[in-house]
Amino acid sequence: MHLGLNVCAAIPDEHWPLIEELGVTWIKLNCGLQGENAAEELARQADPILERGLHIVVDLRMNPNQISPYYQAINEEVVRRWTNRALREAGYDEVQIARFWQAEPRWGLTQLWQWALAAWEGRRGEAAVRRANIIQSQTRECWLRTMDELGRLTYEVVDRFKDRISDWEIQGEFTCPVVMRNSFSDYDYTLHLATSYDAIKQADGAARVWLGGSGIQLGVAWLKNLLTPAGDPRFPIGGPPGVEQHPTVKPQIWFPQGVGDRFDVMNWHHYGHTAQQISDIAALDLDEQIQAYDELFAEAGHILDKYGRGQPFASTEWGFPVVADKDILPWEKEYRYSSELYWGGVVAIRESRSAEWMERCLQCFKEWDFRVLCIHNLQDLPVGGRGHARFWGRNCGLVDREGRKRPTF
Repeated sequence: MHLGLNVCAAIPDEHWPLIEELGVTWIKLNCGLQGENAAEELARQADPILERGLHIVVDLRMNPNQISPYYQAINEEVVRRWTNRALREAGYDEVQIARFWQAEPRWGLTQLWQWALAAWEGRRGEAAVRRANIIQSQTRECWLRTMDELGRLTYEVVDRFKDRISDWEIQGEFTCPVVMRNSFSDYDYTLHLATSYDAIKQADGAARVWLGGSGIQLGVAWLKNLLTPAGDPRFPIGGPPGVEQHPTVKPQIWFPQGVGDRFDVMNWHHYGHTAQQISDIAALDLDEQIQAYDELFAEAGHILDKYGRGQPFASTEWGFPVVADKDILPWEKEYRYSSELYWGGVVAIRESRSAEWMERCLQCFKEWDFRVLCIHNLQDLPVGGRGHARFWGRNCGLVDREGRKRPTF
């Protein structure tokens, strides 16, 4: 297993001795496909790394609300207009509609649109079916034009770095409702992955495509969805949750065999938490965490084998926040385990036990034959700007903010 680091910005000079001491051979970078300068920004970060002979894997990410005016058109001109119409015809008054939209920052437009359709389809009339087909047609056109934009930008970036960077991750954490604001379904990702894969291979036939690492929730239901027939991503198979889709509104099947052939590496962002923890905020001990990982990887391997796939495991992001014992708040001391905390969505480890946690997890990943593991991250991120100082992602460093090596180092 090769050791890597997830890097959030250009690497400062003072970090290179630490990177060499760790024996790091891989660096994971992010490239936002949100403008014509994407390749230039990537070059600024990548060139010093490549000069030192390290391997790079790049996470090609699009922000679904920014990638192009076409997706913005989906949000503003289609989703809002037709959602409001659907709600009015379902009996909502203007006050109720206003309250409905107040939930947007939490759930995202796509999820709200599906809920509006759920209320709308209760009418079951021919007019509702016709209008559903109009929505489907308009949004499919916008989505396909957005995919054209995605393919063009992806090709240009990969072609620029051909023979220098060979590994490309496609939309890290597409399963994460926070990162994607619930705007991606599994079926969205099938077209996104296929578009990106084809563009990458066209630019560099020797390149390797890494699946976007699954984040936030442990579980692999999404993986099975990628390996089974996929329909129109703007009108998901099955319709809105809890509502039987009208029989005359059928999704277009674009990938009869799924997209299992559109990635070369089974990639993870397997931060330490479970879906159960998200619901009950229960702490987790080390043995339970290792068991959760074993079950996760075994289930994923079974699904890949079932569908005739055999992609190797790797991770472009993994880590955990470390909390100095002296900084633990009084309410955190009451957790049922004396060593672990549930800190902003991810298991946080007391510094006095962090080395043991690191050692056991690394051994687990080696046993599952991970080819690459990129740790998030080398040093704690600065406190300031957006976000709370206790946000877990700021506190995962192998080195603290003062430059002191933690036991995990």
